[in-house]
Amino acid sequence: MESLRELEAEYNDGEGTGLTGSVPREWVRLSDTLSAILLAGNSLEGDLYPLGPAALVRVSVHDNPGLCGMVPSSVRWAKGFNPHNTALGRPCPGEDLRALDAAPPPAP
Repeated sequence: MESLRELEAEYNDGEGTGLTGSVPREWVRLSDTLSAILLAGNSLEGDLYPLGPAALVRVSVHDNPGLCGMVPSSVRWAKGFNPHNTALGRPCPGEDLRALDAAPPPAP
């Protein structure tokens, strides 16, 4: 799978079917070859960080209400990127708490 160039798994049937779960962390291994990812109309959740290193040309992730978090530049500037009906650009549940936990204590 490390030589995958395009991944298309769009479900726009309005039936609530499609892919569920989060974008697999293992997809970071596709960064050398992946140029297009089309995942609109599913029930994906979480962030798109595994797609960050990829040189994406085309992206479709709209209508995935559970997607959240900061958008990697490789996704944001790809043709077709549309965050409609997602929470992309907003913290994922618990994400802001993790950042606070990792922050150094205030100076005395």
